[in-house]
Amino acid sequence: MARFTGKDLYVKFGTTVLTADHREFNVGEAADQIDASAGSGTRKEYLAGLVDGNASMTLLGTTGGTTTWAACAPQTSGTLEWAPEGTAGGKPKFTCGTAIVLGRDTAYPYNDVVSYDIKWGLSGAITGGTY
Repeated sequence: MARFTGKDLYVKFGTTVLTADHREFNVGEAADQIDASAGSGTRKEYLAGLVDGNASMTLLGTTGGTTTWAACAPQTSGTLEWAPEGTAGGKPKFTCGTAIVLGRDTAYPYNDVVSYDIKWGLSGAITGGTY
């Protein structure tokens, strides 16, 4: 099986490309668990509930880099698109039609690079395709 690193990752939120100075990108999905136990049952029973999705990203700060900061203000919504292997023809891409910025943080360490952490809530399904 072929392996790959994250160096070719492409992430775009709305019209802003975020991956020029990225460190990490994470996407997660989880289903709610509904307790369906009742009556004379002797063991718990469950149903799968609604699926919830989230994404987060760590970027390095750049001198004068206010475009990314402004594009990822809390409550901002837009399409989140990512391509783990870059955007060459035939490479996979994933899209969530509505992602909402839930938060953003900045760290200004004394002896290291400035970084941004952005967190999204995914509203809707993630769809896969190719370039």
